[in-house]
Amino acid sequence: RPRMSRPTSPPRESFSRAFQRKHAGCWPVGHLAGWKGPSGFSSRTTAEQVVLGDKIEGEGVSGKVAVVTGGNAGVGYETALALALGGAAAVVLACRDPVSGKEAVGRIYAELAARARVRGLDTKGEVESRDLAKTETGSAPDENETANSFVETKPKPEPLVCCLPIDLESFVSVGEFVVALNATLSEFLESTRVDLLIHNAGIMPAPCKTTMDGHERTAQVNFLAPFLLTRLLLPNLQQSPDGPDALNRSKQRHTTTTRVVFVSSAVHRFSYPGGVRFEERDFSETNRSAKTKTKTKKNHDPVKAYGESKLCLVLLARMLAVVFSTSSSAETNCAQTSKNAVHFHSLHPGAVRTKGSER
Repeated sequence: RPRMSRPTSPPRESFSRAFQRKHAGCWPVGHLAGWKGPSGFSSRTTAEQVVLGDKIEGEGVSGKVAVVTGGNAGVGYETALALALGGAAAVVLACRDPVSGKEAVGRIYAELAARARVRGLDTKGEVESRDLAKTETGSAPDENETANSFVETKPKPEPLVCCLPIDLESFVSVGEFVVALNATLSEFLESTRVDLLIHNAGIMPAPCKTTMDGHERTAQVNFLAPFLLTRLLLPNLQQSPDGPDALNRSKQRHTTTTRVVFVSSAVHRFSYPGGVRFEERDFSETNRSAKTKTKTKKNHDPVKAYGESKLCLVLLARMLAVVFSTSSSAETNCAQTSKNAVHFHSLHPGAVRTKGSER
């Protein structure tokens, strides 16, 4: 009887590589050394490289609509720029400062134009080199090559990049942003569908302050307002591209996956002991007395309050992932009900020196 050959097993991962992959997110060693995590990315990976990697291995962002809060500076700006360069149909910057937001939009359009000029020059040089080679050999240029060269030099459609005002310290402003977003998308794209919602905006550890809605500022800006924005945009996220108001870009899309990303932080490990203290974050007149509010403000720790808000984002992403059941069976159910499956994620961006981090 012939002996059956054993199935080939994948090569075993070395101990050093396994150690680096497990501790890639640890500060400061993993960050400074640039160790690659399970995703294959490291602290030295740029946002554009992440978008390019998703385009190679997955569906990419081509033809999608993205909303990035705090997209006028820092991590948010680099994220919005990478999405625009990756071929997104629209990138909406949700910013507190409209002037800074418009400047960021101008810089993104300038970068897109510069990249287009570089691609045009490169393609033109390749065409001239081929024509020169044909001339030296004495053969005439092929008509098909000429047609293909024309297609290569055609400029790609420019994505819609715009800025809409939002102030996360006001729940009313969040609602007004959603109304303005729906109006903008309906006007320019004939659909209100959103494929990617990135909650990047937030404040660093800061003194205790009460918002006009009666909540501690760090908790509202970093957690409560993003939660409200996600809730208000759920119809946009679940909107099927095959519906009656389907977008023309749906022909370019490969799948109907939508994502909500909460930018958290490893500082969530340094929250208040005993878990999240929701009652301590509510400073409304109907819930807290003046004496209790004064005592809470005295016990306020900026770093722990910041860590608590980031811990809430991690827990929120996990809860929403379970509630919306982003599994294959849930996607089937969503397809039967003409609703799109929404995936929720939280992430630690690493130690990045941005505006406000010097505090």
